[in-house]
Amino acid sequence: MLLPVRVNVEVRGSAGHVQMDGGQHAVVVPDLGSGARIRFEQPGPAEREYQIDGSDTTSRNDRDVSQFNSVQAAASYRLMAWLRDEDSYSRWQDIRLRDLSDEHLIAQGREAVEASALPAAFSIESALQRPEAPASFRIEAADGSMQAELSIERDSHRARWRTGADDDNATTWFFPNDAWPFAAEILHLVGRSAAAAMGVLAIMAAVGLAVQRSAALTSRSHLALPPAWGASAAIVGVWFTAVLWVTVRVYHQLPHIVDAQAYYFQARILETGRTWLEQPRIVQLLDGFQQVEWNGRWFSQYPPGAPALYAAGGMFGVAWLVGPLTSLVMVGATALTGLLLFGRGVAFAALALLALSPFVLFQAGAFMSHPIAGGALAASLASFILAWRTGRRTWYAVAGVLLGVAFDTREVAAILYALPYAGWLLAHRRWRAVLYVSAGALPFLALYLLYNLSTTGDALMLPRNLFNENDRWGFGALGSSGQHTLAAGLVNTDENLTLLQYDLFGWPPLATFALIGMPFLLGRAGRFDVLLAACAGGFVVAYIGYFYHGIALGPRYYFEAVPALTLLAARGIQACVQTLRELGLSARASRAGALSVLALFCTWTLGYYLPLEIARRMDYGAIGNGRRLVLPFVETTLTGPQLARIAPPALVFVPNEDIFKSISALNCAQLDAEHVADCPVLLVNVGLNDGADLLADFPSRSVWIIQNRGDLVTLDRVRSAPASTASVDFSPL
Repeated sequence: MLLPVRVNVEVRGSAGHVQMDGGQHAVVVPDLGSGARIRFEQPGPAEREYQIDGSDTTSRNDRDVSQFNSVQAAASYRLMAWLRDEDSYSRWQDIRLRDLSDEHLIAQGREAVEASALPAAFSIESALQRPEAPASFRIEAADGSMQAELSIERDSHRARWRTGADDDNATTWFFPNDAWPFAAEILHLVGRSAAAAMGVLAIMAAVGLAVQRSAALTSRSHLALPPAWGASAAIVGVWFTAVLWVTVRVYHQLPHIVDAQAYYFQARILETGRTWLEQPRIVQLLDGFQQVEWNGRWFSQYPPGAPALYAAGGMFGVAWLVGPLTSLVMVGATALTGLLLFGRGVAFAALALLALSPFVLFQAGAFMSHPIAGGALAASLASFILAWRTGRRTWYAVAGVLLGVAFDTREVAAILYALPYAGWLLAHRRWRAVLYVSAGALPFLALYLLYNLSTTGDALMLPRNLFNENDRWGFGALGSSGQHTLAAGLVNTDENLTLLQYDLFGWPPLATFALIGMPFLLGRAGRFDVLLAACAGGFVVAYIGYFYHGIALGPRYYFEAVPALTLLAARGIQACVQTLRELGLSARASRAGALSVLALFCTWTLGYYLPLEIARRMDYGAIGNGRRLVLPFVETTLTGPQLARIAPPALVFVPNEDIFKSISALNCAQLDAEHVADCPVLLVNVGLNDGADLLADFPSRSVWIIQNRGDLVTLDRVRSAPASTASVDFSPL
């Protein structure tokens, strides 16, 4: 790599200076004594931020390290490691040790430097190649005890100098500031993907040539394919069944991620016909996080679009079906766009790819806003293309309406589709079309502003900024959140792209981006490919300016780009077939070559990636270290989840915050000061020993406790009849 992170350390007695990332940092060095040495630590494959099975160390930390330690010598893993250029990431290179007393070079190279004793005053010059997982070097005394350590941790955006084994003695500073090494890392991924694309095309050509020669030697007729519509219906049926199974079995029909819980909380408020609740006295025991408590009002930090749809589903007892149904809209609308733009082949390929996507499968039923925004934007894209193809301006208005729905759900995602639409129409001088799109969207902008006015009292004050005033786009200081730099944004981008290449279709490294880039690499990209690339590329560029990587159930900030990305991948298949035909292969041989490689990729998805992802996410709890939430007392029903075994009125103590964030969705919709006492089964985030006052507030209720024993979450009865608060027995019955 041409642009590593240069790290130079100078030590003179107890004073040290670290020069890296465009800055200098003074550090304290303990008395090293004679015989001290330096040791460089660099992570192995099992410590990569994202492994080939999609496990991560940045969000859930759900990696089975032993699995990858055991397969590193296997031929299949060595192939994957070669595709990822495994040997070059987070590696210390160009290491030199100098004696500062006379500036002479003591040793050069990692082994030589580690074998050399450190003089009283010395400097270490080094370069960290492709920084990803944390890497460090430590200074050790002659007896091997650690005296000082410098670690570089790009995901947590910090560098840390620690003396001794106590973290309290650590000095930390923000990292990174220099954008070039991380821009180079993204270009490294793009370049290898382009090279992989040529390799994929070569394999397709070889298989196609073999098929063509075989066909020339035999007169055997090939099997007839099933009708496209029948195959499409079968694919959608199997996919939707899988989505429902994940929603019910993996997620228990409950929101688990705190963002999802916040959307659902606001949906319950909207079900009451209000936009906010009056805070009850015990609001701090009912707040599931990402909720705003302001001037006596209580509401979620998010815009109203997703909560409104979940509320509409909740009024019919099927809130848990909203995400799967809007994901179904996204799948169907994407296929329709492919049909309108490129024909049946691309439409069918896009449908099949989306049905295969682990990204879509696990987002659909998670109670997040992404499936709703994704469905609205995919339908908006289909409407926009339908208007362009037919010349009917009404469809432009429909596209605008759907953009408005998406804006009320995820503002940035809607803007990132609206900008390419506007550019397209203005470039073709379709002024009236711009007006129609705007007219369709404007009422939803008005609703958005009215919602802000209703909740925060100011149409321009977003609820999220009352929750966290530093939650914004842009670079610079972020208060308690630290700071955000262009370099940090590129780190987030690399993390999202690295995981997207696996999670979008579940394919091996580089394959996804190779196929998406194929129309451009083969010179077959048309103007509609450029439009799709603008829609998808906007997400990659825009989120460089956001301080958080947003990785939960995949690189979710890119989810609304999935329709455009999938259509480009389907176009990549078409471009490959067209190129193979121009190279002299028959139509049958060209299709066979392309389909054989796709079959290999999809076999990897169905045989390796998807089973492991299901195993990691079973009984999903959105808790770090891969922990689960096994909830035997939650019954899944057609009308949503229900607490079993509890007869109202009941008071349920939930001391574990992670558990409460999930099952607080089982609380009543009306938890305002006037109605909270009437909730038949009230769940509170507090332990028994700290909740004695609640027993006086709710004297006629049975009392229960929900707590975890490892992954298993239990429901135990504390008392079944009223009792004096002065003599309550808090031991479970």
